[in-house]
Amino acid sequence: MRKYLLALDAGTGSIRAVLFSVDGEQVGVAQREWEHHEDPRWPGSMDFDWVADWQLALDCIKEVLAKTSIDPKEIAGISTTCMREGILLYDQDG
Repeated sequence: MRKYLLALDAGTGSIRAVLFSVDGEQVGVAQREWEHHEDPRWPGSMDFDWVADWQLALDCIKEVLAKTSIDPKEIAGISTTCMREGILLYDQDG
């Protein structure tokens, strides 16, 4: 079974799910645009709807897996990158 790496890139204007071979070859990408609104209490701020944003991330993951016909069991690791703060992913066991 081949192995792949999944990267989630959370940018200012969109989220991307990118699949790579373990050799570093990009094999697929899916992207969704998102919007962040200013919180009126703090001018210049960005307010994130993490429920909606997480759904967009899931949609990207499902799309890139479908486009590449890669079985989720072939994903050896997941990495994240974002525009400001870090992202930490938990499973059901914390």
